[in-house]
Amino acid sequence: MRHPFPKDLNQSIKWARAIMDSFATWLILDTETTGIGKDDVVIQLAIINLEGVKVIDTFLKPIKKVAISKEAITVHGITYDNLYNAPHYKDIYSVIQEIITDKNIIAYNADYDRRLLKQTAYQEGAPILKATWHCAMLQYARFKGQWNEKRQNYLYQKLPAGDHSAIGDCKAILKLIKEMANATPL
Repeated sequence: MRHPFPKDLNQSIKWARAIMDSFATWLILDTETTGIGKDDVVIQLAIINLEGVKVIDTFLKPIKKVAISKEAITVHGITYDNLYNAPHYKDIYSVIQEIITDKNIIAYNADYDRRLLKQTAYQEGAPILKATWHCAMLQYARFKGQWNEKRQNYLYQKLPAGDHSAIGDCKAILKLIKEMANATPL
């Protein structure tokens, strides 16, 4: 399939190559949550570096028991049984902040992860994480080039090869960044 706007494809390739060229300043983050609503929270968080090494991978037990939606359980399989001995977000916030300080954070649908982390912080009385976020989903949509005439934008792509665990999805994000970085520009 021909890309409708080769310049956009090339920009996504350039973005991915720049990341791989300065990999020490980048981390990949993913979360799994109780759902997608305004009261939902993060219940699993993982971060890897661009060599694929796990930096953190933990379940998070909400301070207030928030129902895990059936839809979320169907996606990631996490129940409160998994969270029994997990730390609260507020108890490991400083560890997470230390990990991401002075790093660029890549997430797949970064706005979603950032919003859910913010909601979790509010519910637990913890500070908001300070980070510079980058969205791999937006870049990958441009890279794939499936145009939506109605929206006048690229179609978002499902995360290929993700297993819906936070660590598995981090590894899938790294794989697609490498795919883009290794592509041939038009």
